[in-house]
Amino acid sequence: MKQPRPYPRDERPAPRRVYVSNNRRGITLAFAWIAEEIDQRLRGLLDFSQLTQGEGMYFPPPCNALHTVGMKFPIDIVFIDLYGRVVDLIENMAPGNQASCPAAYSALELPTGAIRGSGTQRGDALSFEYLAPV
Repeated sequence: MKQPRPYPRDERPAPRRVYVSNNRRGITLAFAWIAEEIDQRLRGLLDFSQLTQGEGMYFPPPCNALHTVGMKFPIDIVFIDLYGRVVDLIENMAPGNQASCPAAYSALELPTGAIRGSGTQRGDALSFEYLAPV
């Protein structure tokens, strides 16, 4: 099933994307949309009916809290500190909830099962390879 553009009501170019990799595990966690603009940060994944493995949404600094109010599916969340280290993990957060991590500098939303499937743990170092917008 083809995924919709992250912000179908928005006529601007699609948001930039980033490859997020777990250096300790040697794997790519996601090819994620970057929620940079305020409208992107507010909408997040609300327009999605699901995320497939390998997709995600990255919330760059400052971001130490996320919610799933209005979402249609559960997600995994990785909270990341200033140095790119994982400081907290939330697995299978159901719609209608919120989570925060005071030590976080940014956050990554992933499909349910991505954290367990990748073996990602607190303390793992992540790297980010940004792609230019098209």
